[in-house]
Amino acid sequence: WSYHMPAKAKRVATRTALFGKLRDGEVVIADLGTFAKPSAKGARKILADLGAPRRALFVIEKHDEGLWKSFRNFPGVKMRTADEVCAHDLVAASLVIAQAAAMDKLTARVGQKAGDA
Repeated sequence: WSYHMPAKAKRVATRTALFGKLRDGEVVIADLGTFAKPSAKGARKILADLGAPRRALFVIEKHDEGLWKSFRNFPGVKMRTADEVCAHDLVAASLVIAQAAAMDKLTARVGQKAGDA
């Protein structure tokens, strides 16, 4: 057996999860900068400045190899581009850290379309 969830239902679930995070104050818009090369020390400082969340989701606009490699080995930290984020990622994270451009892209992607109820 398999089940394919309709795209509209996925969009509604992601929109609802994002709205819940925004309502609860669990979203931080941050300028993560760019990492010319991977730096766990720089990533650790960013996490410490944010209060060292146990489960964090970083939402970036587009794939950045230095940023991705800097955060990938921290337990409980997930990196996703705005195009990849799903409702499960949002609900599973205790804190969502997003770049401003990525948040704009995500809200445009899950925003209400004409014909949605």
